[in-house]
Amino acid sequence: MLRPSLPATCVILLACIAHAPITLGQASFQGVGYEPGYGSVAAITSADGMFVTGNAGQDGHVPGDTEAFLWTAGGGMVFLGDLPGGPTRSWGKGIAADGTVVIGEGRYGDDPMQYEAIHWSADTGLVGLAFLTGGTFTTAEGVSADGLVVVGTGNSADRSREAFRWTQAEGMVGLGGLKPGATSYAFNISADGTTVVGNAVDAYPAAAYWNETDGWVSIGKLNGGSDGLGAFATNVSTDGSIIAGNSSSTLVPFSYEPFIWSEANGMLGLGLLYPSDEMATVTGMTGDGSVVVGVSGQFSGPRFPYIWDATNGMRNLAEVLVNDYGLDLTGWILVEVLDVSLDGTTFVGYGTNPEGVTEGWIARIPADTGPQLAVDSACPDSGPATVSWTNATPNGTVGLLFAANEGSVVIPIGPCAGSTLGLGAQRLQLLMTAITDADGNGSIQRTAPAIACGSYLQLIDASTCETSNVARIE
Repeated sequence: MLRPSLPATCVILLACIAHAPITLGQASFQGVGYEPGYGSVAAITSADGMFVTGNAGQDGHVPGDTEAFLWTAGGGMVFLGDLPGGPTRSWGKGIAADGTVVIGEGRYGDDPMQYEAIHWSADTGLVGLAFLTGGTFTTAEGVSADGLVVVGTGNSADRSREAFRWTQAEGMVGLGGLKPGATSYAFNISADGTTVVGNAVDAYPAAAYWNETDGWVSIGKLNGGSDGLGAFATNVSTDGSIIAGNSSSTLVPFSYEPFIWSEANGMLGLGLLYPSDEMATVTGMTGDGSVVVGVSGQFSGPRFPYIWDATNGMRNLAEVLVNDYGLDLTGWILVEVLDVSLDGTTFVGYGTNPEGVTEGWIARIPADTGPQLAVDSACPDSGPATVSWTNATPNGTVGLLFAANEGSVVIPIGPCAGSTLGLGAQRLQLLMTAITDADGNGSIQRTAPAIACGSYLQLIDASTCETSNVARIE
């Protein structure tokens, strides 16, 4: 049977396990900067969070002017210019994975409808991508990871709104719609450049995706959603298999509820942050589709940035940054989160800074690379139990902890002092230590007594002090 091989005090002190130096990543929060009298918005982040684009005012602009920028940690904010012929109005709406390409829209005339998709690189500077045949306006909304494929929406001789796909070789090509003359919109493209997501009208405005093989494919709307509001897709995973967006639903009959969709599971509504909320929208998603960000709130009342994942549901992002990662947001009000990096470590948006100015912000969290624990037992009977773990330090030492209840015991002293366990104090003990293999994985088999059923296990990595998920013996 499973028995503690070391004194229970080792669970608290963890001084009986040899430790390597701890090199955990650090969470951080900062504003992107602004010039006095003007604000800034951080709209989109690169795949790894090292580059950010958005828009900001600068000295010499008249009220209402704004200009696309590229931000880097080393160089700060660099303005990218605007189109000739109109006021200084340009917006960064998409960025290549390595930060070498920024796309968006700019004004080419005084009329508010005179806007054109833009493309920036260090080689070409900021240039317009022109229009669809017979069209007078375009906006670029998404770009592939390599910066070679741009998508967006404009008008054309055939449609009041038509999605487009642009490449250097082919120029701007309209993507048509679900039926002749019906409108379509492109809001994003997968990192691999194969899948465009947006909205296309059939019987109603439906969330939809486009690829070269199938053309437009409708994924519909949430059950009970109104035909008048319909749904639209805003984000897509790296390989195009998972789509997120917003749909009318019975939960919010006069607005939108966020959803996530896959071929296997269909469309799943993500709910609202608070019961009093009247709407919520998606603004970003990680490359594997496991994390979604957006805003949830009321039509004329407060709105809050949220983060969603399947385990935790929808949570207030500001509270997560403060409570889970220890960030100090004193004086800041986070208004919106507008994107999350493909790797899930960087969030960008805008808010009110301590000086009362609208400023773009960047929040970084350590990569979620901690150990994972799984239990396969014979409960409710006594019998063999297999405990396996992955993603720990290769060839390192791990400790397997046991408790009768979940909780939040904090290790008070020793090399891992300050680490919080997911276990409670009831019967808390160290069952054993083990050495991981060259990939950081391992497993054990033991006979578990029936009395252990319903109890909990957790792994701690002795090299990093990272803890695994809490696994129930059941």
